[in-house]
Amino acid sequence: MPLSSPRAARTTRGRVAGAAALLAGLALGTAGCTGTAAAASCAIPEVQLRESALHPGGVVRLRADFVRETCEDTGGTSRAASDVEVTLTPSATGDEIVLGRPAPEGERSTVSGSFDLPSDLPLGAAVLAVRTRSGDRIDAELPIEVTEPPPG
Repeated sequence: MPLSSPRAARTTRGRVAGAAALLAGLALGTAGCTGTAAAASCAIPEVQLRESALHPGGVVRLRADFVRETCEDTGGTSRAASDVEVTLTPSATGDEIVLGRPAPEGERSTVSGSFDLPSDLPLGAAVLAVRTRSGDRIDAELPIEVTEPPPG
């Protein structure tokens, strides 16, 4: 039967319509079938840089809220993270340097403080991070630039 015949055109249209109906039925039949009850309303920690001296031997001051081990967005009680690390990873080496292990405080599980930078810190791009390894892992990162110390 030639493809240009009326019968071939009806058959092709029928197959396309049937496939579309099957896909629509599958989409509607599986909608809402996830087994989770998360509301996804927990705040994601964000590193906020305070006035800092971002050079070798300098100091970095930062703050990060909502550093929690668990996020209970459906009515439970969230717990502050117990294994927080503030790290700096220079692009020049790729080696992660642990600057400190602060404990979150207060209602917002806030990490804040001043952290000394090594005197042999390479200049250039680096990533400042607040990380946790347990519970709901956190990897809040902030790109920074390590510069020459001021003269004097």
